[in-house]
Amino acid sequence: MSVDFVNDIKILVKYATDNLPSPIAKVLHVGGSSRMPLIKSMLIQMFPNAEQCCEVHPEEVVAVGAAYYSYHLAQQQK
Repeated sequence: MSVDFVNDIKILVKYATDNLPSPIAKVLHVGGSSRMPLIKSMLIQMFPNAEQCCEVHPEEVVAVGAAYYSYHLAQQQK
């Protein structure tokens, strides 16, 4: 993974979290990229005071979240 790509990710995360009303308390490591040590260390560096939640199977977390979201959408249409 190139350093430029990691810097791009860092910029996007910073952009998404800059205007939050309170500091980040918990970082959920989900998805395949969260298995990468470079990404893990970047998130720890960006959010040193936040609890870092690293699941054993981060891809399953994404699938479960998608299932909950699809259920939520289906309930709204009733």
